[in-house]
Amino acid sequence: CTGFHRSATSVTAQWLSRAGLPMWLWEMGAQPSNPEGHFEDWTAVGLHDASLARQSLDWQFADERPWFPEAGIEPIGRYVARRDVHASGGSWGMKDPRTCLFLPAWNEVLGERGRYLFVLRHWAGCLDSLLRRHSAALAAQPVPGRRHLAFWEQPGLAARMWLAYN
Repeated sequence: CTGFHRSATSVTAQWLSRAGLPMWLWEMGAQPSNPEGHFEDWTAVGLHDASLARQSLDWQFADERPWFPEAGIEPIGRYVARRDVHASGGSWGMKDPRTCLFLPAWNEVLGERGRYLFVLRHWAGCLDSLLRRHSAALAAQPVPGRRHLAFWEQPGLAARMWLAYN
């Protein structure tokens, strides 16, 4: 389950989980920005973040320069093997917005058995929600983090991110 940040991927993954599809091994729980929970697997988020970081990128990827999603093939392969063991041959799911950036790598690993649920929300709703989340985080922190300030230091960042993810 994937789609740009703040596009309703969490609620979609919540529905899948409540319908009985195992969506994580180590769940990212509720936070002020998502009080119902993110319904993401920390392991999947970590492998995506690590693959982006190896190329000096992060989740705020806005397609300013080339990058190589194939760099994630090996860690994704290990993740899939681990999930398969835990699922005992059954189905399992995973949700992370960053998956959009790694679809070629996921496709390489999963092949024909891969199924993707792409959640698309209008750009204006996503950007409004993203900017609200990060402005609330800025207001709550005595020393704001760079990831929150980036949206005001680079006014077009959120829109470029939406385009890169979609």
